[in-house]
Amino acid sequence: MKHPVVVAALGSLMLGHSAWAQRVANYEAKGNLQATIDLNCIATDKMKNTYTPADLYRAVGKCLNQGDMKKSVFLYAIAGAYARFDTQRVADATAHDANTVLTMQTFSTLADEQKTAFKQAMNRVADDPENFGKMCADIRRVGPPAYFPTYMIQHGMGAFGGDGKGLVPNFDAAAARKSSLDSYLHCPPA
Repeated sequence: MKHPVVVAALGSLMLGHSAWAQRVANYEAKGNLQATIDLNCIATDKMKNTYTPADLYRAVGKCLNQGDMKKSVFLYAIAGAYARFDTQRVADATAHDANTVLTMQTFSTLADEQKTAFKQAMNRVADDPENFGKMCADIRRVGPPAYFPTYMIQHGMGAFGGDGKGLVPNFDAAAARKSSLDSYLHCPPA
């Protein structure tokens, strides 16, 4: 069996060859990682459960560019919790890395100083039980996602020939909500 790194390196070399490069096509389904609304750096009390992670990660970037760490931490936490919820309800496993890609897109344009400041702000919230508990309470107050997860469904291979619905049959929203708060965010019990 070939080592994956060697295979990837060979693939990169082959793609560099013009004959191979001409055969490569990038297909993207309509709605893939698409935001539904262009949010600004919104306050916690303006948060709605109709905002998708694609919407929220854009707002995180805006907050970070404005230096508003408090809002960026909250938006990042709820975006991640919503994405975890969506991962549990979207049937196509190839779509589940949507959250990772959105996170990479958010942080790819930031300066190292911004990334460091954000990490420090996250650690301050995580290390302070009172602030962390308040953040979790605010996320609970907003409620579970109330949107159709098109951004994620269209990210997977199922977008190219699936039925367009892409949801897990008999999905247990309450269990997914609990899991996104308990095992993803590690929120204290309400």
